[in-house]
Amino acid sequence: MKHRPERPRDAAVDRQDSSLRAAMHAGLPPPPAGELDALQSRIIAQWQMRAAFPADAGPQASSVLGLRGLKRRMVMLLVTTAVLATVATAALWRGTDPAMEELLEPDVLSLISLGQL
Repeated sequence: MKHRPERPRDAAVDRQDSSLRAAMHAGLPPPPAGELDALQSRIIAQWQMRAAFPADAGPQASSVLGLRGLKRRMVMLLVTTAVLATVATAALWRGTDPAMEELLEPDVLSLISLGQL
């Protein structure tokens, strides 16, 4: 990316800006004192909350939330693995049908294939 030097500002533009700002400011009604104090107290409270929880703001927020998401995914993966392992263990523990086990024995299969059973 090329670095572009800033163009020097023209004095006429500065005068127009300041006159425009003055005209706009003069057109606004003065704010009531009570509302201004309430607004200021709300803004200060928001800044205090922001300072108390710095992870909620700025570029660190995405990395912190990304770690939280990664932790959440890892926990879900571990829970899913544990559930599947439990189901598989329960299925193996319960065993198969005894009649099926008898049919799967090699001597019974050989007898069936010879037509003797």
